[in-house]
Amino acid sequence: MRKNTTTWRAVALVAAFATVAASCGSDGDSDAESVTSEAPAAADDSADADEPADAAETTEEPAEAPAELATGRGVSDDTIKLAALSDLSGPVASAGRPIALGFETYFDAVNAEGGIAGRQVEVIAGDTRYDGQVAVQTYQQIGPDVLAMQVFGTPIVGAIRALASEDSMVIIPGSKDSGFLTDQNIALVSTPVSIEVANAVEYIVNDLGDGEAPAIGIIAQADDLGADHIYGLEVAAETYGFEIVAEASMGAADTSADGQVQAMRNAGAEYVIMGVGPGAANVVIGAAAASGYDATFVGAGSSFTGALLQTATADAWKSQFITTCGIAVWTSDIEGMTNLNAALAEFAPDQQPDNSFQYGYLQALVLHGIIEQAVANGDLTPEGLVEASTQIVDLDTQGFTTPISFGTDPVDRIPYRASQMCAVDDSPGNFTPITDFFEGPAAAAVGLRD
Repeated sequence: MRKNTTTWRAVALVAAFATVAASCGSDGDSDAESVTSEAPAAADDSADADEPADAAETTEEPAEAPAELATGRGVSDDTIKLAALSDLSGPVASAGRPIALGFETYFDAVNAEGGIAGRQVEVIAGDTRYDGQVAVQTYQQIGPDVLAMQVFGTPIVGAIRALASEDSMVIIPGSKDSGFLTDQNIALVSTPVSIEVANAVEYIVNDLGDGEAPAIGIIAQADDLGADHIYGLEVAAETYGFEIVAEASMGAADTSADGQVQAMRNAGAEYVIMGVGPGAANVVIGAAAASGYDATFVGAGSSFTGALLQTATADAWKSQFITTCGIAVWTSDIEGMTNLNAALAEFAPDQQPDNSFQYGYLQALVLHGIIEQAVANGDLTPEGLVEASTQIVDLDTQGFTTPISFGTDPVDRIPYRASQMCAVDDSPGNFTPITDFFEGPAAAAVGLRD
């Protein structure tokens, strides 16, 4: 039976709100030691089949709280409260709901093994509807009660960014925007979008183009997510010596992309970078398929979720789309997926394999590592958690990614720079790798977006 530790808090919303679709950088005088988080491990497959399945087991005993552990907002003697702010009912809920559930499910498994520092983890969910104003309202109601947050969506993180910084609120973003690297309280868990785009172009030029750059255009959202895609493409264009043939803008909630698709066709774009979220990307793919435009659309880890293969555009996604995969795919034979599948069976049995669920699970694993670092430091206050997030060295993500490090310098907060290219299909998780993980010269050249 599902052990649900999430509090689904109803947040009062103002009617006028429109619903729109590395190395360690600890201070030199700090004597804190880096710790490695262990994700909940799968139960032993050799267990007697006649016995009920046990909850996922950890490979180590839960961390004990030090004799003196400073605590603050969101932490009591028996509970650590976290939040998952996601799109649960808006234009990208197809990704927002599973990413929040993946985050919750990880901590359900942690709780089953004793929690963290003798405390159970409670996850409070808030629906942002992918609207910045709604997100601010939701943050203001939930924020005073929690230690840290998972937040889904680049524009949503941007909307609450200043508030979170003022509150020393650690955010694990469902965003790959390199613009957040300057904030020590925001910890990206995978390759930033700008680097993913640069690696995608490396693949287009050297694997598909035999060293010659084909005609490449971009459709980008008119926000930070789109800007980061454009920045990565500009770095790649300079590195490989080509001109971007066309740029078009659209909104996250737009329901038509006929003009943008026609602009790409008119420019002769053979490859189109998808600098948009899943909802807008589905509109683009649908418009291209309807008009017979057979370009290859290229994602950078933010434009697809498995639920899109349940729509009328499924065939177009499979035939006209490739994407970078910043984390190991669902079918990977890694420790992390063994543990995820055990937690999924125990705590979220109705959830189908979904890359967004997997990403939410990884976000929780990384936040767990940061919390363990704070516990080791003896400081589980909000400020202590921010400090801990600058002291992460080679965090073991159990194969989902290469080891992650977070320092104090913005460039040292890039978790890693490798990507792999994937095709979209009906396999569990909906991705099949085309390449191994790689880092091209353009990716190495990507810095911080202005």
